[in-house]
Amino acid sequence: MKKYSYIALAALILFCVSCRERVSGGRPVIPYVAALFADTVSYDYGILSGWDVANKAGTIAVIGEPEDALLLTEHLLTSDRYDNIDGSRHSDGLPDFAGEIFAPVLDVANAPYSGYFSRNNEDFLSEVTVRNFLAALDTACFLSSYDTDRLVHKAPAKMVILASSYSAAYGYFNIDTLCHVAGRSVPVIPLTRAMLDVAWKHHGKGFNLGIWTSQDVLGAGIWSAVFPYAARRRGDPKATYSVFAPEESGTVLDRFMAFMQMYSAAGNTAKLSALVLDDPSVPLDSLQEAAASILKVDRDSYITWRNLLADDFEIIDAGSAVASSCYAYLRENNRFTHKVAYPDVKVYATAPVNGLPESAYGPDGWLTDEFRYSRASNVSDPTYSLVELKDKYLTEDLRNLMIVNTPKLFSLYVQ
Repeated sequence: MKKYSYIALAALILFCVSCRERVSGGRPVIPYVAALFADTVSYDYGILSGWDVANKAGTIAVIGEPEDALLLTEHLLTSDRYDNIDGSRHSDGLPDFAGEIFAPVLDVANAPYSGYFSRNNEDFLSEVTVRNFLAALDTACFLSSYDTDRLVHKAPAKMVILASSYSAAYGYFNIDTLCHVAGRSVPVIPLTRAMLDVAWKHHGKGFNLGIWTSQDVLGAGIWSAVFPYAARRRGDPKATYSVFAPEESGTVLDRFMAFMQMYSAAGNTAKLSALVLDDPSVPLDSLQEAAASILKVDRDSYITWRNLLADDFEIIDAGSAVASSCYAYLRENNRFTHKVAYPDVKVYATAPVNGLPESAYGPDGWLTDEFRYSRASNVSDPTYSLVELKDKYLTEDLRNLMIVNTPKLFSLYVQ
């Protein structure tokens, strides 16, 4: 019996090594995931091994930093890009995801994610992403952050969307490897991959892509980690990209021209096939208008930038890209609920657990930056838990964001 156990363990190790080499050039899984491989009877591993792919009634989880998860969920709730009968590409006046329940997981306890890079603690950010992924698949959550047992029943996710660029670069590899080992094909959509998939679908191999992102994401090197792997996966060594983060001041048109100035100043002369928008603070409509002005308005001051944009140049945004990817999977795999109802939402949040050292909590009851960003990986006692969103876990900034920028989601939340 021991002989077969050793053989199985060796096979598992070889599998994990091959996955690491295939996915990230030899980058190992994080300690938390390695511990799950070693203890397949643990509660966390059991969540994944017990997940049922045939459960159409599951939710569509959207996990990540609160603003990212909220804005992306709002887009999905209101998306109307397809005919619900035949799936053709035109609006039919009905939400694309009619009958579905979205479950945004607002990672309030661990955000903002940029802080993990200044502390060189990317492994813990990866662990946060994996833990939140498993929590989305779970059939229970905590009533409050003071509880030690999961007393609240919740619907498990049938699909998980990684709503933050950080989660895609630091988390998806570990999730993908974990799912392979567990033999569970959970559909996981990182927003970075969804946007790049649109670029390849619309422009073919060898495109030249511009990526507009934030200063924090640029500094963390997210796209330099994501794009090369995506190009290898597509077998497209000629695809190129340039990433810039324009200053936040000025009009969107001013900022777009600043982006083009940075692109040109870097010595680029090839025309941009498309621009990926990875900055949720930039209004998509305003950016599309800015690009149209450069392309269509006959001004001498625009000629330089017009010559750097392809005739079929487009803006690729996270909301539309993820909606397309999500819709395609559900339709092609017959995973829609087919309920005659408008899409609904069930909001969850992460909150610090009770009983941490007093120095871990700030005056507002949330984790201090010092504690949040210095946590060690794979510690058995959790520092945060998943709870149903209640007003006491909703900060004033988040409430205002929901009221102003995600009105549909907020109206469903307060019902």
